[in-house]
Amino acid sequence: MAEPNKAVNNQLDNEVISARKSLKDKVLAPTDNTWMQIMRYVVVYGVVAAVNWGILYASTIIFDGEAMVGVVQLKYILNVIASLTSGLVNFALSKIWVFNETKTSSNLIGFLVFTAIGAIGLVLDTLTFYIFTHIVDWGDGLAKLMAIIVVFFATFFIRKYVLFTGKKRA
Repeated sequence: MAEPNKAVNNQLDNEVISARKSLKDKVLAPTDNTWMQIMRYVVVYGVVAAVNWGILYASTIIFDGEAMVGVVQLKYILNVIASLTSGLVNFALSKIWVFNETKTSSNLIGFLVFTAIGAIGLVLDTLTFYIFTHIVDWGDGLAKLMAIIVVFFATFFIRKYVLFTGKKRA
């Protein structure tokens, strides 16, 4: 009676191994599937937000963000450092996990293009926030949520089609 149970256990083990491999391939393998890339971009945005906030929070505590550097409060300089650092993390994770190969051969050029698209996103964020607070007359919170959604999709698709190709990695 032990033999049938052993065969069933082996079959179940093989199915579990196969399911793990399939999940690993779907989660980690390069993909050109836009919906999968959007889902990965959501995760990357969460990581990037945590990095940005963490660096800003820690550095303002360590370096007294209220201190002045010339005519500028230190916290604003630290915010720029946090934004650039999180932008670098965003670029690296997007290049490695979200999208396939970049169209540029240089990581520096790729990062600069990535950052320029982020600057376009900042302008779009400000414009969207203004439109929804002053023209549509929504509250600040709802207007900011709309701006985040608009900028998320705009920067995703601009980065996908301007900076990254649809070629599969070897």
